[in-house]
Amino acid sequence: MKAIGNVRDRVLSAIREGTHLGVQLLVSHRGEVLLDEAYGEIEPGVPLTVDDRLPWICCTKLLGALAIGQQLRAGVVAVDTPLAELVPEYAVRGKERATLAHLMAHALPFRPESVDRPYSGLGHQEAFEAACAIELTGEPGSGGWYSAMESWVVVAEIVRRLTGLGYAEYVAERVLAPLGMTRTVFAEAGTPAAEPPRAVGLFEQVDGRQVPTARVSGAVLAPHLPGTGAWGPANELARLVDCLAAPERWPALGLDRATVDVLAADHRSGLPDRNFGDLDLAWGLGLCTDRAWYSAPAGARVAGHTAYGCGMVVADLDQDLTVSFLSSSVVPPGGSGSRLENLIVRDLGRAVRSGTA
Repeated sequence: MKAIGNVRDRVLSAIREGTHLGVQLLVSHRGEVLLDEAYGEIEPGVPLTVDDRLPWICCTKLLGALAIGQQLRAGVVAVDTPLAELVPEYAVRGKERATLAHLMAHALPFRPESVDRPYSGLGHQEAFEAACAIELTGEPGSGGWYSAMESWVVVAEIVRRLTGLGYAEYVAERVLAPLGMTRTVFAEAGTPAAEPPRAVGLFEQVDGRQVPTARVSGAVLAPHLPGTGAWGPANELARLVDCLAAPERWPALGLDRATVDVLAADHRSGLPDRNFGDLDLAWGLGLCTDRAWYSAPAGARVAGHTAYGCGMVVADLDQDLTVSFLSSSVVPPGGSGSRLENLIVRDLGRAVRSGTA
């Protein structure tokens, strides 16, 4: 198919130019895998394969989105449930009227000096207490602040209290296992005992060479962090959004149309995000639903997430098109429309709509 060939050429060109050290790419359309390939290296001198684990960083939040979706389907929580009912300790310091939707759509205007603590060195209870101490600068829903770590510590605690299972255990049993994600690592519960994760970090092009990047600290990659710690191949990351795109896939996770529609609805828009340089993005419940953020075609109904400079996974829910992209390199953020992963999404989205994919 011409579009797939063009996508492959784009990736190979980026590898040759040294922009990316290595790339994993999965493309599926209406349940058919059109592309599942790896290019380049996972670290200098070591070829990257489709089975290698790369860090998902913030795409890890999709695990929490599906976990909460299951609670919505079970009827034990609703999008407008006050956090004061779920985690009373959190509903302080301006967060008294915050709801589940505020939390998961990043619609809590955090006071900047109270966030970005070193959560990787904390146990879950300590991390939850630190998240509870965060202050707001205004009413919930009056401002946006993308939370890389803090809010998903709270999501993990909500799941624990609603289900009686530790978050890692719940994710392993109710998300990873039903989706057949056997190579994904998330905390101890998701790690195959015979094969511990490789301690390979991310790289960056500097003066024509790929060197370990300082843009993403090892602390962010710690595999126990609810918001940033998962590792796995792109073909498994794809399943976290692919499962939303077609009714026949919903039973695996116990979802239904109403739940998927709630997860992928715009629960935050029109709020400049202070942690994103005042960029206004549309958010669902733990899913970025902003078409322009991915460079998806006009009118596309999308759900997915990005990882800082090294990954993107997105599903066009109406076209049942999924693109999952992971890189062993960090490419510093610039104009999103000029990024390799965005160009891939744009080109494939256009091809699917024109019938030339």
